[in-house]
Amino acid sequence: MKKPTKFKRVIKPLSKQPAVKKQTKTERILEAFVRGEKLHRFNAFIYRETCLHSTVSLLQNRYGIQFARKTIKVSRQGDMVNVTLYWLPYSSVEQAHKVLTEMRERRGVNG
Repeated sequence: MKKPTKFKRVIKPLSKQPAVKKQTKTERILEAFVRGEKLHRFNAFIYRETCLHSTVSLLQNRYGIQFARKTIKVSRQGDMVNVTLYWLPYSSVEQAHKVLTEMRERRGVNG
């Protein structure tokens, strides 16, 4: 009597489509600046940014993007608080756009 043949389960690999990574905090903030937004520490919360000054510093020191700054007063819990408002001057928009494109390409997004 013949032994029953064992069949091995063959798993085909999924397509070789590259995975797209999540957008980083730095990329999110840079994208907002490229769109022309002006941000300070409190309105940056909508981008889940809690340390805007550090992100601006990183973008300036690592990527050479220059930012315009102005100290303003905003109302916070009934008090007027001094905060720094950051935005991209026109002279930095091209450099910022290049860096944003590189960030997107690194995580697998075209353009």
